[in-house]
Amino acid sequence: MAGIDYNHEVNCSLSVSNVNDAVAWYSSVLGFELSERMEQIGFATLKTSVPGVVLGLSETEDGGGKEGGVTMTWGVTDLEGAKAAIEAHDARTDGDIREIPGVVRLLGFYDPDGNHHQFWAEPND
Repeated sequence: MAGIDYNHEVNCSLSVSNVNDAVAWYSSVLGFELSERMEQIGFATLKTSVPGVVLGLSETEDGGGKEGGVTMTWGVTDLEGAKAAIEAHDARTDGDIREIPGVVRLLGFYDPDGNHHQFWAEPND
């Protein structure tokens, strides 16, 4: 059986209610950089700070926040700093940072369309 030859890029795609508003939010809150915008189809691609990971935003009639969607989990080195940064933009979080001792620390948050994300960091051992 032949293996899959990946191109070393992951495009995490989300449905949003307004692509321009979403680009502004992901740029200002998470620091992502617009790399391509296709106005005619309501689509934009943003570069993240993670090598090989891009975010695709697709404007749809019903927007984002659907049950059963993917939760993108972004690794950070300073979880408290990341929490403060998104809270400065009034981003809704899942509450406090949770820790699974010896495994991981997590903070869930939402974009304006209700798409769920998480930040993760190494545990405080």
